[in-house]
Amino acid sequence: MAEFSYPQMDSAQLHHLRQKIRAAQEPDNPDLIRQWITLGQASAQSPLELRRRICIDQFYLLLEVVADDCLPTHWRNSCLDHINRPVLTLKQLADDQHSSAMVQRLFYELRVTSHFFQTALSQFAPSQDAYQFEPSQNEVDQASFQTPSSQLKQSQTPQT
Repeated sequence: MAEFSYPQMDSAQLHHLRQKIRAAQEPDNPDLIRQWITLGQASAQSPLELRRRICIDQFYLLLEVVADDCLPTHWRNSCLDHINRPVLTLKQLADDQHSSAMVQRLFYELRVTSHFFQTALSQFAPSQDAYQFEPSQNEVDQASFQTPSSQLKQSQTPQT
């Protein structure tokens, strides 16, 4: 999708936040997403079509992040948590059948995409407690520290 430009707003700040979100530059700061959405939708006096385009851009950027397997899972989940905001704003802005149908298509696209990535997004990295640096007693009991049977037979044969 082509990059969107935000006219008459602090476009440099919005562009910077957009890049940070897309690249997960601060994956432990989900407030970036909220801030970017709020700044993008802040201008209530903007023309209706511009406000719709901003919401659609926000939706697709967040959807791209959700679908990007190279980004941290918790960041992708944060984007998924916030993706409803631009769609709900679009739903409020819908004033005809065409714009209502667009909102329904976006909801459908979100359902299909989130269903496709559901397994990957629900798997979190194991906690550090799950890593064992020493084998468990069960693993020690099952391990074979005996000499191979061929060496055992040689040692049991009488030597002359």
